[in-house]
Amino acid sequence: VYFESGDYDNAGRCFEEGLKICNELGNKHLMSIALGSLGRVYERKGDYDKAMQLFEEDLEITEELGDKQGKAIANGLIGELKGIQGYFEEALQYMEQNLQLSKEIGYQKGVAKALNILGDLYYATEDFHNAIKYYEEAIAITKEIKQPLVLASSLIEKGLAEIMINKTKEAKKSLLEGSQITVDLGNPDVVFQSRILEAHVLAKSNQQEEVENI
Repeated sequence: VYFESGDYDNAGRCFEEGLKICNELGNKHLMSIALGSLGRVYERKGDYDKAMQLFEEDLEITEELGDKQGKAIANGLIGELKGIQGYFEEALQYMEQNLQLSKEIGYQKGVAKALNILGDLYYATEDFHNAIKYYEEAIAITKEIKQPLVLASSLIEKGLAEIMINKTKEAKKSLLEGSQITVDLGNPDVVFQSRILEAHVLAKSNQQEEVENI
C-alpha cells in the first residue's frame, strides 16, 4: 500500500523488517520477494547501485530455487533498472528473458509489465512505432487482468510516443483514459507522467497559456 501510494520511506521500512524476518526463518522464497521489493524502493529513491545489488541477490536466489516466476520478475527488475541507467542493449536482453519466462508459465501480469518496459526501451531509443506496438499489447493485457497502475503507465507512455510522431488525436484519447486512472490511483509518479503528456498535447494544440499553467 505504501509503495503504490508513493510513500517510499514507509514502504522501505516495512520491506526491511520483512527481509529481516525472512532471514531469521531461512525462507528463501519470501526472502527473494522482500529483496526485489526493497530494491524497487531504492530504485525509486535514486540509489541505483543499492537497488541493483538487491535485484542481483534476488535473481541468484530464484535461480537456486528453480523458481521461474521469481526469475522472470528478477530479470524484469534488472532490465528496467538497466534501461533507467541507459544500458539499453543489456536492458533488452533482460526484458526479453522476462517476457519469455512469463509467457512460459502463463504469468500475465509479468507479460504485461515486460511489454510495457520494452515499450519504454524503444521509446528511449526513439523507435516510437515499436514503442506504441508494445504499449498497445500491454494495455490489452492489463485491461483483461485489471492491473490499473501498469495500465495507466502504458496509456500515458503510449500517448507520449504518439505525440512524438504527430498523432495528436490518438494522444488526446490516451491522455483522457490514462488521466482518469491516475486520479483514482493517486500515485505521484503516474500523475506526473500524466501532466507531462497533457502539456505536450496542449502545446501541439497551440494552447501555450494552459501549458504554462501546468
